Amino acid sequence: MDDFLKSAVIDGLKLISFHCQDGIDIYALAARRYLLFWQTEINKTNMSSVLEEIAHASVFSKIEGWKTFIVIGNTSDVFQSQELFWFDGENTFVVFYLVNSHHKKIYLNKKRIYPLGLGYRSFVKKIHTIVSSAIAL
Repeated sequence: MDDFLKSAVIDGLKLISFHCQDGIDIYALAARRYLLFWQTEINKTNMSSVLEEIAHASVFSKIEGWKTFIVIGNTSDVFQSQELFWFDGENTFVVFYLVNSHHKKIYLNKKRIYPLGLGYRSFVKKIHTIVSSAIAL
């Protein structure tokens, strides 16, 4: 993730690091909702390994119970909205917010989820506002 964009989001949302595990900084957005900045490019072929690393970081950072992770990262692939949302079938939702800086494209999922107060739509909208102005879409 581009340091400029990361700084813009951290400053814009006034985030404080919640936990760092294996180089993954986890920021608390609200109860049971967290933000991660992914350092390496995310594409369709490595998305499952990214999800595994997030699950690993979640376990070791003692984030238990129901949770939602918003993952901000870079990509060079093209994604559909439904490809950016994942549920592990147990207690974890992951939504990706991916930026293609070269083509000034953003891939996001603004889906609304209702269970257990784990919604992320308002956070994605705030992130989108910050990132859009930072890369001047």
